[in-house]
Amino acid sequence: MKKLLSIILAGTMLFSFAACGEETEEKEKAKNNADIVEDGGVDISDDTQVGDYINFGSYEQDNDTSNGTEPIEWLVLDKKDGKILVVSKYGLDCQDFHNDMRSEVTWETCDLRSWLNDEFINEAFTDFELVRVPTVTVTADADPNPETDVDMGNDTQDKVFVLSVVEMNKYFDSESERACEITRYAELKDVSYWWLRTLCYNDSAYCVEISDGGLTSGAPHCAGNVAVRPALWIEL
Repeated sequence: MKKLLSIILAGTMLFSFAACGEETEEKEKAKNNADIVEDGGVDISDDTQVGDYINFGSYEQDNDTSNGTEPIEWLVLDKKDGKILVVSKYGLDCQDFHNDMRSEVTWETCDLRSWLNDEFINEAFTDFELVRVPTVTVTADADPNPETDVDMGNDTQDKVFVLSVVEMNKYFDSESERACEITRYAELKDVSYWWLRTLCYNDSAYCVEISDGGLTSGAPHCAGNVAVRPALWIEL
């Protein structure tokens, strides 16, 4: 009888250990699946190439808040050092470069930079996604029109930014490639252009025509019809 009880007890313990192992494995699987869900189904990998479109983060785009936000689609512009540079495929929103036309501001001090790195970034990305967005040096590129002689300010450290004239010319081969569509959410704000961060004059910045991709001589900082195409680096 004692021998039989010992066998039963040993079998029970083995079963418990096996069940515990299965439970641990199931918890690990559940955790991994939760990470995938929290990551928003991001289709980014080491195989991602320049010219690809990827999904990362989400933002209101169809102007129907009852169905939640929509995944943000990004165009891959560059790939180096284990990171990709992306710009939103669509004009996502409409914002002032700066809300006071009388103020002489630079990218460093403008409201658009503050909005992107505070309100937008926290609305568009989860904490899990933000871990993959590094802080980078955003250059204060020189004015492409030296006759204006505008002070471009200092380089900044940002996670999110808008392209400069130099970057636009580097990554887009033609005006047609620079043209873009805008979301329904932004369209309702009568958008005609999208912002660049390069200043044109002390009270205006360069823009790109939504319809044909032409470079404008600049829109006033408080222009109400300019879209935002955020740009950022993502770690692979």
